[in-house]
Amino acid sequence: MRTALRTALICLAGLVNIVSTAMPIWPRRYLLLTSILSVRVVLAAQMLTLFCGVLMLILAYPAAARHRRAVWTLIVCALLAVALNLAKGLDVEEALVSLSLAAGLWLGRKRLNDIPLRYSLVDMARLGLLLAGIGVAYTALAEQVEGALHNARRHIVFVRQQSDVAAHLVGMATKHLRLQHMFIDETAVLLPIFLILVFLIVSWSSLRRGDFASVDDLYARFGRGSHNSLAYMANRDDTLTFLTADGRGAIAYRLAGRVAVQIGAIMGPAGERASIYREFRAWCAEQRLIPAAVALTQEERACVAANGMRAIHLGREAVVNLAEFSLDRLAKKMRWAARSLAKRGFTAAIVPATEITPADRLALAAMDAAWIRERGGHSYGCAMTLGRFPRQDERDCLVGLMRDEHGTPVAYLTLMPGGDGYYSLDITRRIASAPNAAIEFLLTQTIIALREQGASALSLNFSILSGLSGPLGSERLARCFSFAVQTRSLEAFNNKFLPEWSPRYLAVPSWWHLPDVLYAILKLEGADRVLLAALTRQARRARVVAHRAAETLALAGPAPAANRVSSGDHASANID
Repeated sequence: MRTALRTALICLAGLVNIVSTAMPIWPRRYLLLTSILSVRVVLAAQMLTLFCGVLMLILAYPAAARHRRAVWTLIVCALLAVALNLAKGLDVEEALVSLSLAAGLWLGRKRLNDIPLRYSLVDMARLGLLLAGIGVAYTALAEQVEGALHNARRHIVFVRQQSDVAAHLVGMATKHLRLQHMFIDETAVLLPIFLILVFLIVSWSSLRRGDFASVDDLYARFGRGSHNSLAYMANRDDTLTFLTADGRGAIAYRLAGRVAVQIGAIMGPAGERASIYREFRAWCAEQRLIPAAVALTQEERACVAANGMRAIHLGREAVVNLAEFSLDRLAKKMRWAARSLAKRGFTAAIVPATEITPADRLALAAMDAAWIRERGGHSYGCAMTLGRFPRQDERDCLVGLMRDEHGTPVAYLTLMPGGDGYYSLDITRRIASAPNAAIEFLLTQTIIALREQGASALSLNFSILSGLSGPLGSERLARCFSFAVQTRSLEAFNNKFLPEWSPRYLAVPSWWHLPDVLYAILKLEGADRVLLAALTRQARRARVVAHRAAETLALAGPAPAANRVSSGDHASANID
């Protein structure tokens, strides 16, 4: 509340400076001022006062939040406005407002902080709308004032007939009309340029990327007792880590602008996760960050809701209950494909990541590079994938390998641990010449092997917008989203293994912050790369269709000569 009040007071000072530049100068002050300064100097002071007022509006919130650089910049801006207000029209009242602002900020200088300013494109869009609104409103106000002065000058002749005193007053009030007209004309050019420059400067500073800092093996420290498919996500290489003061829990997160997006599970004992998240949210408030979470479980949803967060149903996760899984329950086509590939000499097995030989690692790395290159040369994903092949020392990760009759790897998948007996499917890859059902065969054999090893569950994939076909046209939204991410085909693939579907949730502090959170998630997930990959696929399909159409025309060949003549004769007959 205090920050909001300080923001309002700073904005009020800025508006006073902005509005005063559009108002007429007092006649006697104008005569005294122009006897000391030239008209051009007065005009320049008027323009710079306008710019100072705009800067006060832009710096209001970070200065109210006691950001050191913003406060010192605003103090300089306010002191400059004091001098400019005197130079543009001896406006002592406006100068005192700016001086009071500078004094108030100076008195609070000992309570400043160095928390970095973090902005995103959403903040830039808001700033752009604010600056556009300032430009439009200011131009309209200035035009109204200039029009009023012109009307006053038109009535000078009439006023002279009534009273010389009245004519003298009107003449003094409109004496600086030329100055006002020059100011309006130059403002129409310089104000938009100034606003664009401010927008670009703030946008450029917002593109700074933070350094990553992680704690060694958070999964081993907190996650082994959980049953959450995202527990191992805390070990991503590009995450930051929040540790509670007493070290009883942790949350891995990534920054996108002012948003701290939780990556993975709330790490800690089940009974303490709500308090762990409460401490995380308090820390976010201290750092001026917006807390958010994506793909929360039902249990985590209750934890964040208890801390004032809004939970939105985002989709469903497919989980295979290994105790109930049976190959005989799968579709006939799946069983036939498994038998066919086994008869052709294909085999599948799962091994810990520590047992992958250097030769196999090279083969799998080449397979991964070819797979990415075939899909546009980009990989994406943050919230639901480790994003890399397990390292040699990650003993909890498993790798499923499919080999042909010669022992050459043709497909592979990786599994992340999600607690004792709980695993999560991460990445799947295959070579271009692998059989069509290679991944289905490999995953089926992996499920059987995990069940024999005593595992209890395997999470396949998270289908975003799955299960939202009812309200608010979500079916149409899911259909549009599947163009880029192929969610429909992913859901159909998951259903082949008869999974149980569990809901996953998006958490935001309020509806006002929803655009910030959605942008942060899209940025971290690589939405630009997703769209590029989708366009690449569409272009490739279009080329294939065009090539096939050209081959069909070439095979058909030209029409027989007799047919061409008869067609021409028939056409001539119709014309005649």
